[in-house]
Amino acid sequence: MKFSDIKIGTKLYIGFGAIVVILVLLITVAYVNFSRFSEANLRNIQSYEALEQTQGLLESLINIQTGERGFAFTGQESFLDPLNAGKKSFAERITKIKGLTADSPKQQERLAKLEADQQKWMKVAIDPVLKLRKGVTAGTIQLDSLVMFEQTGRGERAMNEMRVMIAEFRAAEEDLLVKRSWDVANLQKLTNTILIGGGVIAVLLAAVEEPDRVQQLLDVQHHTSSPFPHGIGSMKISSAAGLARPTRPSWHTATMSRGNAGLAFGICVAHEAISSRISSIARVFGFMLGSFAS
Repeated sequence: MKFSDIKIGTKLYIGFGAIVVILVLLITVAYVNFSRFSEANLRNIQSYEALEQTQGLLESLINIQTGERGFAFTGQESFLDPLNAGKKSFAERITKIKGLTADSPKQQERLAKLEADQQKWMKVAIDPVLKLRKGVTAGTIQLDSLVMFEQTGRGERAMNEMRVMIAEFRAAEEDLLVKRSWDVANLQKLTNTILIGGGVIAVLLAAVEEPDRVQQLLDVQHHTSSPFPHGIGSMKISSAAGLARPTRPSWHTATMSRGNAGLAFGICVAHEAISSRISSIARVFGFMLGSFAS
């Protein structure tokens, strides 16, 4: 069977059905890709927060070191305030960063190592100095013992190692930001291509009609009884040449049911609606092409 032999009603069903399928597919693609956009944006926000928190980690370590040195030199208890605040801040910040980077196993490993090194640093470098200084103040330990311990530099070496770990963490997080930005840009291009391509197909399907067949059906109704006051045949339809009244076809029959007349009216309305919107769709399509090209 040739496509031209298919009934007009069947063709309309096929055409509009195809348009509906295309629209559903486009909506699905848009929904899935926009969900991926949202997920990528959320991860980027979390990365920026993690980077901010890592800066706070370094500040916490510096506060601990500053408090330890101040107390070691002066023996004044007031210098323990920044030390204690730094310890508390470090624990809070690293817990928060772990939550922000839970989707990255490598970052979790870096954080776990940093946390373990910080605890070791406190145990082998900071706490011994505090203990020695308290002994010096109490007169049970010589000041030279404290000076000799500080000169070993174990605390400074551990601090420098933690600085390096924090820098590595930040560099890895910044690399993830760059990668996500590229992924989002490529996904956006793919989405635009799919939406524009699907839109073109939908416009073509809406535009590919057979006005001659519709006009013939209207001619038949024009010469039969109609449920409308002046008959469908008296309605004007648009064509490539302008507005024109239908003429009687050679295959005119003498009878036509009111149901078929109603079908003719429906086809006419659909034809007019689609024709009136093709130019609008074309303008939107042109705008989309311009945006995509830019």
